[in-house]
Amino acid sequence: AVLAVTATAQLFFSEIENRTAQTLLAKPVWRAEFVLGKFLGIVVLVGIFCALLTALLAAVLWWREGELMQEFPDNFPQGRAVSYALVALAGGLQWLKLAVLAAFVLLVASFAQTQLFTVVTGFFLLVICHLQYLAQDAYARAGSLAGRVLSGVISSIFPNFQIFALADSLSAAEAPAWGQVVRVAVYALGYVAVVCALAVFSFRQREI
Repeated sequence: AVLAVTATAQLFFSEIENRTAQTLLAKPVWRAEFVLGKFLGIVVLVGIFCALLTALLAAVLWWREGELMQEFPDNFPQGRAVSYALVALAGGLQWLKLAVLAAFVLLVASFAQTQLFTVVTGFFLLVICHLQYLAQDAYARAGSLAGRVLSGVISSIFPNFQIFALADSLSAAEAPAWGQVVRVAVYALGYVAVVCALAVFSFRQREI
């Protein structure tokens, strides 16, 4: 998350502050291409980072599980117990979550005047998206109409990052259904599409 927030802000504002954005946009490059190019660059960077960390986690789990199998063979009657497909799925879901976060940070950067403001706002968004389900539950339990409306607005604007924790268990017996995985992917891609469209619209109104 730190990488997604800071890299998005840095990549965007480095083009603005170094005046390279003016050079690019003076050529036949649309502002939408500029914004979406930055977003795709961040998505690739975060994807590589998630892939490396997921591969490292899988390697450590494989090595440690092998040690335990040698030390306690009776506890592994059916061989290895860790589902490495779930490890890969967890890495993929984290990548989708960070792509949504990067899209929101890019939206803020499209109208913000400073990189510091964008970074700070990005971390606030991260906290809100991780905790919005708590606010939603609290307002729902309050029972008031205003609380329900407010919780509905919060849940509509900000994504719930808790839904990306589908693969918390490493056991194949507790694997999520593929329908759930598809719904989460559509949920993330929907937010990415809408927020990136808003970022393009906002950047078109910006003076460079």
